[in-house]
Amino acid sequence: MKITRADIISLSVPMIPFTISTGTIDRANSVIFRVYDASGESGMGETPVPSLSIYRDETLENVMNQLEKVIFPAIKDREFSLPAYADDALSSIAGNPFAKCAASTALHDLYGKQRGKTLIELMGGTRTKLDVSKTIGICPTLEDMLAQAKQLSGEGIEWLKLKIKPGTDIAYVRALREAFPDKKLMVDGNGAYVYSQETKKLFQEMDALDLFAVEQPLQADDYMNHAKLQTDIRAPIALDESVTCVSDAEQAMKLGSCKFINIKVPRVGGLTEAMRINRLCVDEGIATWVGGMMELPIGFCVNVAFATLENCSLPTDFMDVMNNIKEYESFFRRMPFSIHHGVCTPDFRTPGIGAEINEDTLMQYAVERRTLS
Repeated sequence: MKITRADIISLSVPMIPFTISTGTIDRANSVIFRVYDASGESGMGETPVPSLSIYRDETLENVMNQLEKVIFPAIKDREFSLPAYADDALSSIAGNPFAKCAASTALHDLYGKQRGKTLIELMGGTRTKLDVSKTIGICPTLEDMLAQAKQLSGEGIEWLKLKIKPGTDIAYVRALREAFPDKKLMVDGNGAYVYSQETKKLFQEMDALDLFAVEQPLQADDYMNHAKLQTDIRAPIALDESVTCVSDAEQAMKLGSCKFINIKVPRVGGLTEAMRINRLCVDEGIATWVGGMMELPIGFCVNVAFATLENCSLPTDFMDVMNNIKEYESFFRRMPFSIHHGVCTPDFRTPGIGAEINEDTLMQYAVERRTLS
């Protein structure tokens, strides 16, 4: 696998506003990185770039500049027998996980096309039925929140995740539990809380409402207090923003900071690191699931493929984007999966990421394009 040229394209797609503890998201911003080998075969990668500073300070401009000025020169005209070797070559570049993810997924797509295999086959995915969780953003009223929950329940969704923040938490969780006593509920703070006796009491009150898990209640680097809070409550703590690499996961496990980990491929810098984290979790008995960041179709297919791996057994929650972006299915020439009654069934047939992307539709949202050679 030898990369000779590339294209970088930034996209911005309007979406139904979605509110979390750090703000409201009303656009899905993403960067497409397309690499070409000497024969002209290409691979497409994607990285979503959050408009809110939840994970890193990468912006669309930062990601595009990093891909153009640092990452592309690092892989151009070099021979790589496996995508993982290219990912390893990028590990010496400090930070920039989202930019690295675009390169990583593009290289995996190209490798699959060169060998006539889907991404699921390349990664060894075996799970054929994926439970789906849906997320309810922070709502202005209890009535709005319950209306969303009722709609999702009507779609056959059994797993619900509720975004919370200080002041919009216990009353909402209690109302949701009372309205849906049999649903599996998770709350997600996106790091909005600071550990204290008051915080401890609050989460113990929520814990009494039979939660399936509590996701990222405290700040990302607060492994010690996550461990304390885990001893305070019965529900498993799940880490998200805290885990950006294998060493983060190792530290969290050593301290007892969590029992679940939400793996987001862009947050950890690509597929190679994501697979390493999942393998570590397998070895340590930590269950995982695949989270989402409002990916467009390329990243979405990568998430579906990753979710077929051993141990990614908890319900996926990256499919909310299909509700938040109108006519999402128009991005595909043929749907590479089906969703019925809260279960996703992959149906990948195309080598590489496994889907035929409707590029004409996708490129209607292009903001900027750069060609590299």
